[in-house]
Amino acid sequence: MAAISSGPLARASASGPIFTVTHFACNFRGLQEIRLPAISLRMMGSLCFTCWRSAPKFYYSTDEGHTFTDSSQFSTLGPRPEFVSNTSLAVNPNAEGDVWLTDSHSIFHSLDGGATWTKLSVTGSIWGDHPTWSWPVVYGATSIALGKAPAGASYSASVYVVGVINGVWGVHRSDDGGTTWRRFNDDKHQYGGIGVLAADQTVSGRLYMAGSGRGILFSY
Repeated sequence: MAAISSGPLARASASGPIFTVTHFACNFRGLQEIRLPAISLRMMGSLCFTCWRSAPKFYYSTDEGHTFTDSSQFSTLGPRPEFVSNTSLAVNPNAEGDVWLTDSHSIFHSLDGGATWTKLSVTGSIWGDHPTWSWPVVYGATSIALGKAPAGASYSASVYVVGVINGVWGVHRSDDGGTTWRRFNDDKHQYGGIGVLAADQTVSGRLYMAGSGRGILFSY
């Protein structure tokens, strides 16, 4: 949902396809984008979105979008979004309040609907000869998605991220809530860049991705 001017935010009722409008004290004018996740049934009326601007913020709601609260703790972790296309937000449909986010460089994880966050130290942008106040040669974490976990996994979803882990860019997968990762693609399957991800909630290991000018790709 792109925001090009100030105004209200539409939301759908959990009980049916009825849209109502919520007004915010935050002025949307000049924001790059507001990102709304697909809300899981297990979120029990929670709603959240990010404001990417000079001082990035994360807002969460526990009353189906009637009111929103700024997560002051999120801003202290130093989120640094570069471009809206390099940010992503995903919710775990199997656990209430379980939210994941990428800001271009890092992965952030919340277990309470976005009120508090943990910044994972696993990803790292590759800067090359670029100064760190500019932009990296390769971004560390640009897209994230959650899909069905394999049998016996310790976490209720498989987490997929496009980014740089252990100095290697690609699609990486974690089945233990982000503790350990393994590369999902290989050097022969990079497709000139990988954009948005979507993971299947019914088939473990099935991942859909946008290739740069190469259509929609998926794994079996």
